[in-house]
Amino acid sequence: MITIAYGCSDAGLSVLSNLSKLQHLNLSSCSKLTDSCLQHIAGLRSLTFLALDQTKVSDAGLLIYLQAECGRMA
Repeated sequence: MITIAYGCSDAGLSVLSNLSKLQHLNLSSCSKLTDSCLQHIAGLRSLTFLALDQTKVSDAGLLIYLQAECGRMA
């Protein structure tokens, strides 16, 4: 489980892309995060919980991410 708060940026999440066994990621209140952060999260195959409240991730960006993840699981 990883919780990151406040100062994290989209580029800062690039370090997470190698954590293939990460299951729980809480990015709540990381107000600098945008849709661009989702590219770093997309490779986390074991992720079962993701919190993005109080970020700038849009509904449209999240929908694209979820569609890609669902397509990968099929």
